[in-house]
Amino acid sequence: MSAAWLITILLALALAGFIVVRGRALASAGGDSRELHSLPSYYGYNAMLFVLVPSLLTLAAWLILQPIIIGASVRGDIPPEMLRDGQNMSLVMSDIRRVADGLDIAVSEGVISSEVARNIRTDFSDVRARLGEVGVALGSDVDQNILRSAQDYRAMTATGNTVRVFVILALGLAGLAL
Repeated sequence: MSAAWLITILLALALAGFIVVRGRALASAGGDSRELHSLPSYYGYNAMLFVLVPSLLTLAAWLILQPIIIGASVRGDIPPEMLRDGQNMSLVMSDIRRVADGLDIAVSEGVISSEVARNIRTDFSDVRARLGEVGVALGSDVDQNILRSAQDYRAMTATGNTVRVFVILALGLAGLAL
């Protein structure tokens, strides 16, 4: 689920919290807002803040930190001999991200299955040609180390995105419960 959908769901939860808590505050005062300590809408805004602030701050931190952590993990798996050939680490990481994104595009367009994308090897098929079918331009043939790192990058990103959805929605629902 994309960050835009998460934000939309959080806004809906915040709006629901506003309506429910405002109504609950009015009901506790017997419908007379003069009996309340604050205006009824203030109670609703408080509920909105409990939903939105922790969730959006966590989402922002997650969106910043996830690529950094995954990149560091993938960088650690790159064999040193790849860098001895005069390649720069940033160029290698760029190739890895490009292949990973290409695999995602190929899966989403139905050119290859998700299972094939996870298990494809350079000695079994022409990865460059398959990714070229979906418009991913690669300058050279895909090395086995680049492909393996791209598959790891893709898997870690998918796992991180799934965990992100559950954590953000759990925070939103917890804020709603307060």
